[in-house]
Amino acid sequence: MCNKAVRFFLRYDKKQRYRYAALQSAIAGQMLGVSSDLKTVVLYMNGKTYRQSEAAIRAVAGLGGWWSSLRVLLLIPAPIRNWLYNVVASNRYKWFGKYESCPLPSPDKRHLFIDT
Repeated sequence: MCNKAVRFFLRYDKKQRYRYAALQSAIAGQMLGVSSDLKTVVLYMNGKTYRQSEAAIRAVAGLGGWWSSLRVLLLIPAPIRNWLYNVVASNRYKWFGKYESCPLPSPDKRHLFIDT
């Protein structure tokens, strides 16, 4: 699902607001600490780190336009949002499929990926 999420953002982030790094990468380790949970999405924005449902909602809302209206979902208590997030995360391969290997970004999008 993470791969599909990145592909979603590459498609809809017309202003290229976001940069991407694998949670296992050195840069993610430096920014987020070595204890990063590799089973969740992490958004680092304006010096703050968000995880799970809050990261997903803030990232989508950050696309602007009508997407920003999804910020209202932050009014749902975090335990409920994160429970739903975990249900989706636990079933992601069954519902969305799995790539055998990660597709490489197109040359025009490679600059959005941080690997060092």
